[in-house]
Amino acid sequence: MPLKIDEASGKLIYRMKAIAIFLVVAAHSTAVGENAGVANQTVSQLWRGFMAISVTIFFLFAGYLLFYEHRTFGKFTLRKLETIGIPWLFCGTLVYLYVYLRKGGLSLLSYVLWLLGVETYLYYLTELLLLYLLMFFFRKNKVVTWIALGGSLLVKVLEDIFSVSFAFSSFDIPHALLYFSAGLLIAQYGVLERIIGIAGKIWIPCGCIYISLAILRLFVLDRSSKLLYEFIFIIGILFFIGVCSLATSKGNFMIEIGRLSFPVYLLHMPIAGIVANLCNRVDWAWLTAIRPFIAFIIVYLLVLLAKLIAVKIKILRAPIAWLTAIK
Repeated sequence: MPLKIDEASGKLIYRMKAIAIFLVVAAHSTAVGENAGVANQTVSQLWRGFMAISVTIFFLFAGYLLFYEHRTFGKFTLRKLETIGIPWLFCGTLVYLYVYLRKGGLSLLSYVLWLLGVETYLYYLTELLLLYLLMFFFRKNKVVTWIALGGSLLVKVLEDIFSVSFAFSSFDIPHALLYFSAGLLIAQYGVLERIIGIAGKIWIPCGCIYISLAILRLFVLDRSSKLLYEFIFIIGILFFIGVCSLATSKGNFMIEIGRLSFPVYLLHMPIAGIVANLCNRVDWAWLTAIRPFIAFIIVYLLVLLAKLIAVKIKILRAPIAWLTAIK
């Protein structure tokens, strides 16, 4: 197995992150009111159906990247506190104040729950840090990783059999662990290049299956089936890997987006909310269809502006630098 990530795999990961962060923005910018027309409701549902895979992609490659971590646990933890913890606290606080100063309800409890991700978009960071703590010392251990993946899959089977859910609020640790462990196993066995090759050959049928099942699950199939959900995700991941593997030098723009996916994630929520609010004043399905692009462009430009300011005034350790992932 390789001791470090090769250039091709690194570029593919950034492109996958670019797709994932765009879908995250799409999820939070396409909600429509109950009184919206059928066409508008349908477009909104389609976007929300396709975006569900977004955070799953992040978990998969977070697990993959953890395998190549060579720092001690202490140094790794300090690094994550700097690159994740501080931006999380800084941006999470800004968005919290933006939301709660408008609607009321400011309190220490609501603030802590907000930062932890209880019914908020920040749940991903809490789950990610828990997975790092859980799997760091076992990142090279195939047996433990297989147990983690098998246990997570077993939970999903039990959820289907007994029609229960082990998810809490926004948190679904078994789902996150399933893909985090899968990413670790891909790295442990050194098979990412092989997967890329296979996905590059079957991306068209995978895309057709993914889109068809995602639509059918929204309107026809049993939406409570967790196994169907995971199957759709797996097919979707293969589809997107295949698409990304075909990217040429023109795909470098996606790489740049992928590099800034974390600050875009942290800052997208208020912009997506504003775009959704303004667009919902008219019942236009075509506008709902392009909302994610509008919201994403605005957020991405804001992140680039913040990065430019940080470089110009040479504040490389201030919150604005952490915000824009400048190391």
